[in-house]
Amino acid sequence: MASNALPRWRGFNLLEMFHTRSDCQWREDDFRWIADWGFDFVRLPMCYLLWVEDGDPYRPREDILARIDQAVEWGGAYGLHVNLNFHRAPGYSVNPERQEPYNLWRDSEALEAFCFQWELFARRYRGISSERLSFNLVNEPTNPDPERMTREDHERVMREAVRRIRAVDPQRLIILDGLTWGNEPCPELADLGTGQSTRAYAPMTVSHYKAPWVNGERFALPTWPGAEGWDRARLEAHYAPWGQLIKQGVGVHCGEGGAFRFTPHEVVLAWLRDVLEILTGYGIGWHCGTSAAALASWIRSARMRLTRTGTGTSWTASCWSCCRSSETWESDRHATSAAHCLAGRAGDAGCSTDEAGADRTGPPDPEVGPRLGPDSLVRRPDDAGGKRVAGGGLPAGLGLEPSDLGF
Repeated sequence: MASNALPRWRGFNLLEMFHTRSDCQWREDDFRWIADWGFDFVRLPMCYLLWVEDGDPYRPREDILARIDQAVEWGGAYGLHVNLNFHRAPGYSVNPERQEPYNLWRDSEALEAFCFQWELFARRYRGISSERLSFNLVNEPTNPDPERMTREDHERVMREAVRRIRAVDPQRLIILDGLTWGNEPCPELADLGTGQSTRAYAPMTVSHYKAPWVNGERFALPTWPGAEGWDRARLEAHYAPWGQLIKQGVGVHCGEGGAFRFTPHEVVLAWLRDVLEILTGYGIGWHCGTSAAALASWIRSARMRLTRTGTGTSWTASCWSCCRSSETWESDRHATSAAHCLAGRAGDAGCSTDEAGADRTGPPDPEVGPRLGPDSLVRRPDDAGGKRVAGGGLPAGLGLEPSDLGF
């Protein structure tokens, strides 16, 4: 099997610039904790409106850009690869909180603003190695549609943006999300020398059960296998085109994945195990997403143990699988939140937003306990190789061992 050209990073999304109401305040402790836990990657999904004046993409705010500089510097200081992503770009976002005034895929004005923004970042970070920093151009382009965006529209925009970035910084590592919200690879862009990013949400009736932003309340109670005709074989077919892309020499990772908090625990475990085995078979890194503080709160509550082996599937935590309520943390049945944190797109115990942009910022629940810092991490003599651990072990309710999660 062909080798995957992208590293198998492990890490987290940090969501402090995720939507228009974000506070833009990344915290050094998050970077420190992530490194102390043995991870090496952070993805920063960002909304461009936060660093421009009055919605004008040509009037950048230096005070906010300086905060992105600081995040990049913290990444370097703690040995973490930083992946900058436009979750909202001029002319496009999957987040429905705001209607963009133009269409990135069709309007020349939007394309020019998009390229201007990435040229700004390219100049700003020129000289920082691609081993430390990469650009993920736009989060989850929509499905090809003659009314909104054809494959040709998408290809034209991506090629122009990559050309403009490389005119400023020829060596920058660039990663392109697949079409259809990251599910469909783009072999027509294989010659660009970029990476591509998939997702692990298929089928949506499992991953988005009761998720309000996709009307998931109408989905039937999922099972695995069997949800809407999906099983292991259909998952294999779903990811096979990404394996073909790897054979063409394109690096692939899975930028997000997991299940919303209402999917039954046993269904999530069975489904995720199949997904992880398939992705690992292709050498595709696994990336989920929450804030480091969210996972720290969970560790405090559930006495979870993280084990790093130095090999296995990479992942980045995401933001929307469990809520801040104490119910999430009070039983092993809800320990699936931790499985989602480790091997899905999950564990929202401390994240600032959900997918629809609802603000969930606030202090940890009293029932959860204080957040952990690096001093809570210990080395135990029974851990071969001096592996970092936190707390006291994966709860029995997870039904998973660290090896199942790619550690």
